[in-house]
Amino acid sequence: DWSSDVCSSDLFPSHDRVHMPNQQEWTDLLIQQKAKQSGNRSANWSALGPFFVSNPQFLQGKTQSNIYSLAVSNSNPQIMYAGTEPGEIYRSSNGGNTWDCVSMDDFFGYGVTALAVHPGNPDLAFAGGNLGIFKTTDAGNQWTNVLPDNQLGVNEIWVQPGQGSVVLAATEKGLYRSTDTGNNWVQLFGIVTGK
Repeated sequence: DWSSDVCSSDLFPSHDRVHMPNQQEWTDLLIQQKAKQSGNRSANWSALGPFFVSNPQFLQGKTQSNIYSLAVSNSNPQIMYAGTEPGEIYRSSNGGNTWDCVSMDDFFGYGVTALAVHPGNPDLAFAGGNLGIFKTTDAGNQWTNVLPDNQLGVNEIWVQPGQGSVVLAATEKGLYRSTDTGNNWVQLFGIVTGK
């Protein structure tokens, strides 16, 4: 019977009258309901870094930074890469517990907006920024611009699983494809302009 459910609620303590809850009571009720639905599960989050990032003069310093991109290796999930707002790439080899900057000598064009790790080789990764697509084959020790283009605006990089030689890049200037692990690129679709 629905009346017993309604009347047994904390919001409706009496069978004689219906209590119209205020905003705080509704908020509390929703929080209680969500806690019941989730089995009272909760997560603990901790800031893992990066805490020391470069400032606009490319000097190591303690400034705030946003993470623009994150990639985890499929072949070794302990290997992760993070791209930051000032244009740095950090690498973790222990599942994100600690991070090392692997790009202090490189300039990606302010903001590493896309990252991808080769599905079979965690040392082979791609990074995208405003100046193009960069590739490392040695876990980030050296980065090579394999698709140099001013204001490319890379949004996403995807390496085909099982066929790691095919790489796609979605950019502000269109869709690009490489069939030789990022060494050469062809533009598949460009920007459509009005007539």
